[in-house]
Amino acid sequence: MSDSNNGHLQLYSAAFTKAAQRRFSPTYSVSQLIRYVADLRRHLGDNANKLNPKVAENLLRYAVGDETFSEDPPFGVSQQLLIREEISLLIALYVDMELDEAEAEEFIKDSVELANHWTSCKNSQPEK
Repeated sequence: MSDSNNGHLQLYSAAFTKAAQRRFSPTYSVSQLIRYVADLRRHLGDNANKLNPKVAENLLRYAVGDETFSEDPPFGVSQQLLIREEISLLIALYVDMELDEAEAEEFIKDSVELANHWTSCKNSQPEK
């Protein structure tokens, strides 16, 4: 995968994390995360099978920093499936936020800052 693609994926992940934290933090319950995924699948109707509930729930738990959750991505699934689920959740969470233009710009700025932070942390780790 090219550096450009990795950068885009990092930004999608950062935006997803910001959106999940905005929706569920600082207080949430695992049952709220499960209910969110179930409601989203119900909203998808005939396309509900396109969202893997276990992966979606794992992504949300990871993004909000659930201390009782010990798994790390990709949660035993392909990178392609993980990305698809993350982007699907990002779209749903973003739509739910109902941001005005200024709020949307702030959300994007915050997401870029988080992605850049992750990249700088990754780049500062020693090679193995």
